[in-house]
Amino acid sequence: MSISAMVAVPILLGVAGQAVWLSIALGQALGELARVVVIWGWNSVGLARASALEDGARPGFYLDSIPPRLLLCLPAAGAIALATALIPTASPIDFALMASAGMVNGLNGAWIYISAHDPRGLLRYDALPRTIVPLFGVAALALHPEAWLYSTAVLTSNVVAAVIPVVVMRRRLARAGVAYAHPTFTQALTELRAGFSAFVIGLVLVARMSLPVLAAGIASEGIGVVVALADKFIRWGNRALTPFLQFMQTSIPRGTSPLAMRIRRGVLRTIVLSVVTTIGSAIVTWSLSPVISAGEITLSPVESTAVGVVLGAIAFNSITGNSSLVLLGRTRSVAAGGTAALITLACAAYPLTALLGAAGLLLAYAAAEVCITVYLCVLLVVEMRALKRRNLSSALATAAPSPTDGT
Repeated sequence: MSISAMVAVPILLGVAGQAVWLSIALGQALGELARVVVIWGWNSVGLARASALEDGARPGFYLDSIPPRLLLCLPAAGAIALATALIPTASPIDFALMASAGMVNGLNGAWIYISAHDPRGLLRYDALPRTIVPLFGVAALALHPEAWLYSTAVLTSNVVAAVIPVVVMRRRLARAGVAYAHPTFTQALTELRAGFSAFVIGLVLVARMSLPVLAAGIASEGIGVVVALADKFIRWGNRALTPFLQFMQTSIPRGTSPLAMRIRRGVLRTIVLSVVTTIGSAIVTWSLSPVISAGEITLSPVESTAVGVVLGAIAFNSITGNSSLVLLGRTRSVAAGGTAALITLACAAYPLTALLGAAGLLLAYAAAEVCITVYLCVLLVVEMRALKRRNLSSALATAAPSPTDGT
């Protein structure tokens, strides 16, 4: 998917111009918000739950997630329709199509293949459809230079990626001779209530990703196109990191060694990954921004560094928050910290943008991510010490002689 999007950016800028391309970028930002509403935490807490299941139980677990997610498409679609009517864009049709593509992406099954440590299934049933179909849309632009062709192709690819896993899981149940019954409406609502905290964690993360580009695009086209390109690099980097991070997330609950040891090992690996991601992303963003935009937009070293810091923090926070602290029972605390970071971003965005333009807005985003990183580190240290005390108390209780010993 990232490959097709990277190829599409210079072509769309050349064919449709900056204003229409910005409409597409704004639609994608809104679509990410719609996606996280529809997926409702199944790609985080649901991922951890699925990884603990036997292989034969995963198809039914995945199919149980479809009715609740389809219910969530109703408010998401309504919000997209309202935003299309209210937000001024150069191409409302491209805005609506890309936002709808994000909503449908919330129905995909990538997380179920990751939970089973099945990279082949992830490639065949998710990555390939969402890469190949948009590439046809890019090719169509050469024959008929209309941006909606690409937007329609992206929406189609996400529909295909949502339908295929359902077919695959149903076939697996049929081969196993397992009868399947869809969850009732009440059961679907129960699942939604159970996943609310995980949904909040995902929502505030994506809101922090989408707020800068939405705010910049609405306020000023000049600032908007710069922030939109930076947003592309952040989303491409996040999408590239996601499979690795999710495999790391599932390795922590699946391990056989003591939980504290698994968490420490996972965090140490993530520190290395985060440092490499920060430095590498900053260099790649700075050097490739003029290439990706066909010379239209060049991100400054400050803006590129902010992109690197954001991606490095996202990588680190995904392990400390979505995996380690969730396993330690602090899901609500992680959600509260993410909400505080979103408020920090909202408060810092206007003054820094007024002072430094696009660089100020991206620095506000980076500062918000650093704040949540510090908060999660402190919370994890506190919880790890508490876990150590609980383990020590349990060990002492086990070793203590019973009252009847020696009588």
